[in-house]
This record gives sequence, structure tokens and C-alpha cells, in this order.
Amino acid sequence: MHAKESGFVLKNYLPAKYQVTILNDRGECLRAGAFKLEVIEKLRPGYQVQYHLVPGIYCAKLVDIEIVSVPVVVDYLNLEFLHQVLELCILTIPIGQITSGVIDLLKLITSGNQQVWSVYKKRLLVCCLLATVGFYPEVKSVDDYNFVVKISKIDATKIDSFSSFRFDTELDVLLLKWIVNFINSDDSSRLAGLFAAICQS
Repeated sequence: MHAKESGFVLKNYLPAKYQVTILNDRGECLRAGAFKLEVIEKLRPGYQVQYHLVPGIYCAKLVDIEIVSVPVVVDYLNLEFLHQVLELCILTIPIGQITSGVIDLLKLITSGNQQVWSVYKKRLLVCCLLATVGFYPEVKSVDDYNFVVKISKIDATKIDSFSSFRFDTELDVLLLKWIVNFINSDDSSRLAGLFAAICQS
């Protein structure tokens, strides 16, 4: 049998369906089930898992599943933010599409290296994710363009990229505009409530 694949659980559909959505290390979003209900019950959003994928009639099946890590969060607000990011991944990455770079952001946010995500860093990470999946704000000036380029070049594999990022009022306003622009788009109206805390804090 081939080597195991690995990825992050984005969503568990119990009790409606015995399925989960996973973003694998290649950046591909897929939905799969398992042969036993108790297996699916153990796979919670944010868990990093390894598995073999077996083709099925209606959907692929996960077998020989191993939980590699669980999210390290320090409080409810950070856990809520993690679930917001996972929901954003589901919304912006269609099943079967490959989007490189998102997996690094998920590793960063679940690792516990950044113990407390300030509201500013949450906004920054959301904008990095939006840039990774190809959603950019409207650019009206050279400064706007330079800002987008700066965000797009942040290396999500290095915690220092976020820790050392310097915020000021102007940059924060641009981050907020980027997020609000996305929330107001037709396909993302259900995220308005999820991002209320980020935009209003």
C-alpha cells in the first residue's frame, strides 16, 4: 500500500452525514467517509491526521487513520477563531481544487507557537488566507498595491513573519477593508457573523 496521506480536518458533518472535509498537504480539499461511525466521531475540526484513501461508490473512504496532532489553543476566543478560519477554507476552496499555501497557515494557527492571537494578527492571518486563495481587495492607488504585495509575501511557514509584523492605523484600516470587501461578496454572506468580532474589535 502507498504511503499515508496527511491533512487537516476542516469540518465534521455528523450527525447529518458520516463524512468529513479534509485539506491534504498538497492543498487539495476533499470529502470522505469511513467504514465505522466511531472513526468519524473522533475526527474533529482542526485535527491533523494521516490516512489511506480508498475509492468508494459515492465518496472516498478513510482507512488506517492516525491523529497526528490536535489544535493547541489557550482560550475560547482562539478556538472560535480557528473554526472561523476552517469555515473560510471550506467556503473558498472547492472540492478537488488544489490551493498551495493554505496548509502552512493552518499549521501555524494550530501549533500553539502563537499563544494569543491579537485581533490585529487575526486580521492579518485572514487576509493572508484570502490572498492565498486568490481573493484580493480593490486596488485604487499605488499604496494599496504595495500593501497587497506586502501581505502576499508573508511567509506562513515562519512564525516571525507574523510576530515581527508592524501594525499602524493605516495598515489596520486596509486589513479591515480587505475583510469587509470579502464579506460583502455574494458568495460569502454567511461569514458576516463569523467575522463580526474581528471587524468590530
